Amino acid sequence: MLKIEIASDPETATIRLCAEIDESHLAAIDAELQRYRPRLVFDLTEATLVDRAVVQFLAAREGEGVERPVTATNALGVWTSADCALVLIDFQKEMFQSIRSETAVDLVELHVRLLAKTAKAFNMPIVLSTVGVQAGFNGPTLPSILAELPGVSVIDRTSMNAFEDRAFSDAVKKTGRKRLIIAGLHTEICVTFASVQALMDGYDVMYVADAVGGRSQVAHTVMNGGATCPAS
Repeated sequence: MLKIEIASDPETATIRLCAEIDESHLAAIDAELQRYRPRLVFDLTEATLVDRAVVQFLAAREGEGVERPVTATNALGVWTSADCALVLIDFQKEMFQSIRSETAVDLVELHVRLLAKTAKAFNMPIVLSTVGVQAGFNGPTLPSILAELPGVSVIDRTSMNAFEDRAFSDAVKKTGRKRLIIAGLHTEICVTFASVQALMDGYDVMYVADAVGGRSQVAHTVMNGGATCPAS
């Protein structure tokens, strides 16, 4: 159930959105927008999940007396395993074969396995996805990587943007985590699309620079330029 707490002064009204926020709450949010002026600040720090439609709704009203929402992730501080989920995208033979960026193919594969081991050791939720397997275009996740992920289901997609796949986006939401550590192939395609979409959907995103790879060094470097990307 939507809970809105309002603390206002002559200059500002702060609307705190609690619990799980989705499209069904837009009418109530809009009513508060009409009620409180001249300036509104939305605080999402207590929201367990924030639907993409809500983020887009509020962002579209920037400049109309509405400030950008304060997201829950801003208040979390240092990244910990309790806040994060690991997202692994398209570690398939065909993708590995076309890596042309600085980290060698065998090292990318090793780093992904170590990343999976670490996530398992810290009991982090893991979302694993492939593209084009059921359609017959690509093979499955490399067996060496799957071996580190017992009990983790593979979500196969047809979309380059993983979040356009309902099963994938639902699996990420089901983790209940607001911070995503992403690794995948390729840097400039599926990793970038997923990272940008996740940010739009209200998540914090980090990806591991030496557990991803691009189809060229230029593409990989350009995409790395605007991201948080620690080495493993």
